[in-house]
Amino acid sequence: MNKIFRIGVIGLFSLFLSCSKNEEISKFPENGTFSGVYTWTYKILTDEQTMSWSWVSSERKFTLELKNGTYTCGGNDKGLSSSYGTGTFSVEKDKIIFNDEVARIALYSWDWILGGKYNFTFDGKKLQFSKSSDYAQHEYVLEKQ
Repeated sequence: MNKIFRIGVIGLFSLFLSCSKNEEISKFPENGTFSGVYTWTYKILTDEQTMSWSWVSSERKFTLELKNGTYTCGGNDKGLSSSYGTGTFSVEKDKIIFNDEVARIALYSWDWILGGKYNFTFDGKKLQFSKSSDYAQHEYVLEKQ
């Protein structure tokens, strides 16, 4: 009887853990429109003689629409071709991966394009994702509409 009780408790505990993991995954919004702010912070050379660098920040409004594994996004860049994007996205644990599918010309920084792998959090209303490199940091703070 004691073995049956232990097996039952382990089975229920395993079922509980698998349900918790599924709930976490389902928290990511597969569909919805999100609006907020995109902040791009980048490093610039301020003094060539001393090789001094400074961080400069730029911010713009940003909208992201997610629908069944595809996305469309836009900003307020006054005509810059980087202010929009369309493509596919996927989620792997705490990462969201955007694959931009827009043909572009190289008249701007490729960093402005929503593409690549980002760390993300989503609490049911607020979606935040970001990535960084040695010379730039990108942060999106959006709310579900």
